[in-house]
Amino acid sequence: MKKILISIFLCLPLLLWAQSGPTVNITGSYTAVLSDPYTPPITADLGNQMYLNALSGFVRIVMDVPDSSLHYEWEAYSSDGSEVSLQYSGLHNERYLSLNGTPRSVTIRVLLKNGTGSNNVVNYRSFTFTTYRYP
Repeated sequence: MKKILISIFLCLPLLLWAQSGPTVNITGSYTAVLSDPYTPPITADLGNQMYLNALSGFVRIVMDVPDSSLHYEWEAYSSDGSEVSLQYSGLHNERYLSLNGTPRSVTIRVLLKNGTGSNNVVNYRSFTFTTYRYP
């Protein structure tokens, strides 16, 4: 009986991991279309912090399409407390961030969910766009 209890105790972490499932990575890219006529659109993979030498234009953010049972929810916050225009494109994995003409940082949090409740978050990712103007 003692050996059975010890075996169960030692296997418990493995059993818990198997029930939770593997972590789903969240990756994506962005394209910045800036109002400066001399700056071509910038396309790159999303990092944790992106810097844009522009105050107006927009940023198209595209997350990789997850399994069909999963969907994204988006949140956006500004460093200066101003309103953030994060526009829905018609696709759950794509948004447009409008630059408002002032230097600021906008943090976007993307939640990958398998349902609509707050306990249905599979994974999340945060990244920040900082806009500035260098003459």
